[in-house]
Formats: sequence, C-alpha cells, structure tokens
Amino acid sequence: MLSKYILPFAFALFIGGTPLYAADNGAENISTEVSRDNAKVRVVSGGVSIENPGETRLEVTVYAITGAVVKHMFVDAGETMYIELPSGCYIVKPGRLATRVAVK
Repeated sequence: MLSKYILPFAFALFIGGTPLYAADNGAENISTEVSRDNAKVRVVSGGVSIENPGETRLEVTVYAITGAVVKHMFVDAGETMYIELPSGCYIVKPGRLATRVAVK
C-alpha cells in the first residue's frame, strides 16, 4: 500500500513542492485541489478539471513526466474544462505556474 505513494513523492522531491493525487485513492489528508495563477486545478477520477474563475482566457498545458506535451488548450473566463488522462504523473501548467498531479 505504501508503494503507491513512492513515485509521486519522489517526483515531487525531484521537482519540488507538493503533488496532487487522484481523488479516488482512499487516503486521507491528501490534497486534490490547488489554485495556481488565477486557476483551480482539481484531480478527478480519470483526469483533471481546470476552473478559470478569472476574467481573461487562460492557457493550459499538460505535460507527461517525460516532458512531452499531452494537451494544450485555452479555458475561457468563468469556464471549467475536464481533461481526460490515462493513469500516470503529469505536470499541469495553467498560466505561468505549474503543479504536479498523479491520476489513477
């Protein structure tokens, strides 16, 4: 059971910061939402949800752990977009700041 946390924590230590985890992992006290650069990134089962509560269009890029671009899109002001992703670790960059996520 403990091994399912090793890769995300190792990834977080390598990059820095606290990663987000999949919402259905059953663990307590693990964050599934973060606000970055006027955007809310929420990990949901099978992907991530990006909410743009701001007044301007927001550029969002999702990278695989290898650095390859998985998805590039724009989220209009006041909109929420869902990005379906296979299980794995990703870097989600809404605007200028980035956060790490682990999708189950």
